[in-house]
Parts: sequence; structure tokens; C-alpha cells
Amino acid sequence: MNTEAILKEVRDAARKWGEDLEPGATRLEIDAFVKEAERQYGAMPPKAYIDMLRIVNGLEFSGLIVYGTKDSISDADSSPLNFFVANDSFRETHNRDAEKLLLLGETSTGLLVYDTGHDQFQYRDRIGIDRVEPYSSFATMLESEVKKVL
Repeated sequence: MNTEAILKEVRDAARKWGEDLEPGATRLEIDAFVKEAERQYGAMPPKAYIDMLRIVNGLEFSGLIVYGTKDSISDADSSPLNFFVANDSFRETHNRDAEKLLLLGETSTGLLVYDTGHDQFQYRDRIGIDRVEPYSSFATMLESEVKKVL
């Protein structure tokens, strides 16, 4: 299943509860986001993740969070956590262990990361950040996590 189809399932489920997903990020937001990520972390976020941000700029659904480009400080209608806030905190906590990882999201038990050193999406344990499960694509990782909460 592709990312767009997965997000449609989440959107349909959210609407049953009277909720809706965030709108997608604008081109200007994406451009600024990519530039800042490269400046701060020396790596571009993966294209598949950026493509998701074009559809929904962050996702909070039933305990699954995928970070967006905004936070509730700059936009009251946005998720309380954004990509930069989450990654800065993650890097402060895990120091060198997190150097080659970009934190894309989280669940109650794990972290959704992109390992820039291995060009691989991974679900990692929340505490030790030991790799738990590798994924061949962002869509596969997202689908796996969405199935757990639908």
C-alpha cells in the first residue's frame, strides 16, 4: 500500500470520530524544512517522508505520531511536537547513538527513524534505541504502525 492510501484509511477512521488530519505542508514550508534539516543535521529527510508531509503536515492518531514541520507554539492548530523539537531532544538524550538517525515519529513503545548511515527506515525501541525492525520503505513502516492503531 502506498502512503497516500494509508493516510486515506487514517483520515476515514479519524472522520468517524469527528476529527480530521492536518492539511499538507506548503511548498515554501517544505523548502524551508529541508534546508533547515540539512543545516542542523547534515542530512536531507527522506523523500518519502517529505512526500507524506505534502499530504499531511504531521500526524497524531491513536497513539501514533509522525512529526510535521510546525508545532503548537508557532501554529495553535498544529501538533505539539515537530520534527526539529523531537530530533533536538532525541539527540540531547542519546548523544552519539543518535548521530546518524533522523527521528520521524513515535508510538508509545517505539521510535520511527530513518538511519542515514544505512539508508534504511527502522522501528527502534524507545529506551535503548536498539534497532528492532528494519523496513524497506517509509510506506511499509507507516502501514505497519497504522495497522496497530486502526
